[in-house]
Amino acid sequence: MISIAIVGAGIAGVIIAEKLSPFAKITLFEKSRGFGGRVATRRVKHLHFDHGAQFFTARTTAFANYLRPLLETGLVQEWQPKIVTLERGKKPFKRKWFEPHYVAVPTMPSLARYAARDVSTLLNTKVSQLSYSAGKWTITDTAQNNWQPFDWVVLAIPPNQARELLQDSTSLVAELDRPKLSACYALLLGFQEHQSLNFEAAIVRDSPLSLIANNATKPGRDSVFSIVLHSDNYWADSQLETAEAEVRKVLLDELAELTDLDLTKLDYCALHRWRYARVEQALNESFLLDEEKHIATCGDWCLGNRVEDAFTSGWGLATRLKELIAD
Repeated sequence: MISIAIVGAGIAGVIIAEKLSPFAKITLFEKSRGFGGRVATRRVKHLHFDHGAQFFTARTTAFANYLRPLLETGLVQEWQPKIVTLERGKKPFKRKWFEPHYVAVPTMPSLARYAARDVSTLLNTKVSQLSYSAGKWTITDTAQNNWQPFDWVVLAIPPNQARELLQDSTSLVAELDRPKLSACYALLLGFQEHQSLNFEAAIVRDSPLSLIANNATKPGRDSVFSIVLHSDNYWADSQLETAEAEVRKVLLDELAELTDLDLTKLDYCALHRWRYARVEQALNESFLLDEEKHIATCGDWCLGNRVEDAFTSGWGLATRLKELIAD
């Protein structure tokens, strides 16, 4: 049976693993301790924070069909928050979502974990080197373990990271300079008690903040009051060398200006930096594939910013790999 190594257990990677597992021996490598990539949830005692993607939509037939059985079982549910736009010095105004917005239950990574349910996965395993010889790939991790030669390798990771691993081993390398990604800070806030807030999600304009989400209002979440703030991406890029304490202070000051929350009641405050968060310039191709050397890359950065873009990229690559395996 053909052996395929997939590096990265985000949505693109796990979708490929799920779709190809009946036809190939799949090994999934993930540097962190869980699935999902930026489709992430952090648990801290009684608090849940979706500190990456807040929701996802389904605009393509393929993704809608994939989600349909998960909606029936409740693994995926619709989130219908009261949503507003906030801007300093201006009155908040209500917004409407004109399409369903979904979350995975009970946590966002549940979607990726479901897709990888039958796949051999090595968590906490960071790939440091790829070696190609006699038509086979060998993977070396940071602990200097060498994993069995693979017929194919798929890099379902940000393009900058894929380029570092590929070096000059394939014609794909030059293409990986085309996508451009920006950063984002996520500030996770837990409170000692419930507080009054006249919205459940807010888009913020002309501010270091871009989004405020009350995670406790999502289906299947804890009822304890927990909020996630996302920074503006351009602001985040300008603050990458700034001390975390200063970044936290700026974001908290903005929150105080925009809401009536009593920040003296904070019980938990943590900052998370997403170095590759928003796709500013997509590849505009579903994936990159070197059929001669049997290596490919994919991810949301191929098509855009959304969870569905990651799915579409992974689904398209898996479809093509299935054809090649069959040949």
